[in-house]
Amino acid sequence: MLLGAGTGLSTVANLALMLDVTLPGYLVVFGLEVVMFVAAAGLLETINAQSFQRQVSSPSALERAALAD
Repeated sequence: MLLGAGTGLSTVANLALMLDVTLPGYLVVFGLEVVMFVAAAGLLETINAQSFQRQVSSPSALERAALAD
């Protein structure tokens, strides 16, 4: 995660230099990154591996019929 954060910061810094982005541009870019990071962390919390495993371990009748063809 630390490597990803460092890479992201480097990318933003390089783009800022190429596009001559000032402080307000930085605030917008980093603000969007924070929003997306929080959204991704929230989605990650909703993943339940045990529920997924139960769901795929027993196929439904419709899935069994489709596989029988």
